[in-house]
Amino acid sequence: MTNEEFAAMKAADTQFIEAVACMFSEFCVELKGEKLNRFIATPLGGYLWKTNHIISEINQNLDDIKLAETLIAAFMPSDQPLKKEVNAAELIRYHYENYLLRTTKLKDLTLTLINTVMRLGHKKGLGLESKLLKNLDPTYGQFEVIWGHMNQLNDHVKPYRNHLAHSGTVQHQDLALLNAHYTWGIKPKTIAEEFRYEKAMIEVQRELIEKFTAQTKAYPLASDQVLKMIYLYLAKPFFDQMGVLVDEHYQRKPVGNAKP
Repeated sequence: MTNEEFAAMKAADTQFIEAVACMFSEFCVELKGEKLNRFIATPLGGYLWKTNHIISEINQNLDDIKLAETLIAAFMPSDQPLKKEVNAAELIRYHYENYLLRTTKLKDLTLTLINTVMRLGHKKGLGLESKLLKNLDPTYGQFEVIWGHMNQLNDHVKPYRNHLAHSGTVQHQDLALLNAHYTWGIKPKTIAEEFRYEKAMIEVQRELIEKFTAQTKAYPLASDQVLKMIYLYLAKPFFDQMGVLVDEHYQRKPVGNAKP
């Protein structure tokens, strides 16, 4: 990679993602077996490998969120009588739990990415967020404002996620649909009573699924905007770290075929 190509890449709008992909390809893709393992064991190789891996995890997580959103939106109750052999509440609960767990995971993955790109070396855990915010280099800009958007994104789903994680069952008032399975055992005495019950349940399902759909449709767009801000912020520290690591890598004495 020439200096001109490197400079042009830095000027691109999506410079961080493009740079990681290009440099990962430049250094890692053509290496195989033991050569690749030796390169990954170096500071430069490990840095590129970990950074690229975390970005891939973030992209996969976003794809999973979108899939869960699609499945929730597609499950719109019809006006036909409920089929007793299909537990609709359990099905939608499964998709919504998946959505909640994926959305809150995005923040953790982003923290790991920042920690890796800036080579801060903090261990994963409950204190990672506060440690990162305290140790970020102020010369790269005010990250607190950007991170505030991530916290806002996380706040609207975190209470639901915590309830699911700690209680193991859905009882929140906004998730009443998911408790519908508690009424499956009720046996109506007349056909008219059964019809009224089924119509009422359909209306509850429709109303809440519409609410879920509105929430889940808004999340991918908002998360995309927040990630763009974070990636833009990480561009300069990434290039700074790469400059140091590349210099160190080629100043080392090559051992055998360790040099890519």
